Amino acid sequence: MNSSCFNVASNSIFARIFAVETIEKANGWKSTVDNLTSVLAPVFGTFIYAGFGLNIVILLNAFSFLISFLFLTKISYPETISAKRTRLSLSDGLRYITKNQELKTLFIAFMLLNFLVMPTANVFAPGILKIDYHFSDVLYGLTSTAVCLGAILSSLAISLHPKREKITVFFYMQGALMIVSGVLAYGLHATPGLFYWLYLMLCGLSGYFSTKVNIPLMAYFQKQVPAHQQTRFFSLLTLSANLMSPCGTLYAGTLCNQIGSSLAYAGNGLLLVLVLHFLFRKSSLKNNALF
Repeated sequence: MNSSCFNVASNSIFARIFAVETIEKANGWKSTVDNLTSVLAPVFGTFIYAGFGLNIVILLNAFSFLISFLFLTKISYPETISAKRTRLSLSDGLRYITKNQELKTLFIAFMLLNFLVMPTANVFAPGILKIDYHFSDVLYGLTSTAVCLGAILSSLAISLHPKREKITVFFYMQGALMIVSGVLAYGLHATPGLFYWLYLMLCGLSGYFSTKVNIPLMAYFQKQVPAHQQTRFFSLLTLSANLMSPCGTLYAGTLCNQIGSSLAYAGNGLLLVLVLHFLFRKSSLKNNALF
């Protein structure tokens, strides 16, 4: 719950405290720090827990929230929005999305990513690596590290050298990586070592390309959605994404039981590419330089 609140708040606040031309770079630095933390925090947490016990871990966690609160109180808002305009109304946010064709298309595409791609960590990767190939927990854990490293490199690239790249290309690349990973998993059972190293590289690329989608997409939303609508918009985006993930997990698990994890993963990737092609082909986004 705390994480969701922080995500909605930080996404909503960026457009008010950063200039338009620096929003994407700011999102890049935020993503870099987030991914570095996701890699390093478990390591530090383990050492602190082993050396000082659970009470110190809880105390440091509470202290981190206090520090965050103190930093937030120092932020000055150049724009003041009336209480009436900031009143939470998800129905208002939904009406705003449905009236804007470009936002509606990207909103659906983002939900599609959560439905088809998010089950990778919970369903497809364990099914392929641990059930089909019987890799150890250590080798399985390294794939998550590879994803994080790819995301960190992508975030740094965006932060240091922001470029106007076609976001749709990275949408399609995510689907293509799923197809290739599934096909390799199905065809390389005789050479598990070769498959593992290829899959590890694909995991790094997946983290890289998914970040190339997420950061420019969030920056686009922050630029296009008016400040008084952003809290509603990002709340609705987060709510919808959180609903899509378990639905996608249920669908993925059922599909894996029917045709196996490898073919199910490749099938999800193919479905992602086909639906995205149909979605973007019918959209006015093709006239936008970012898409």
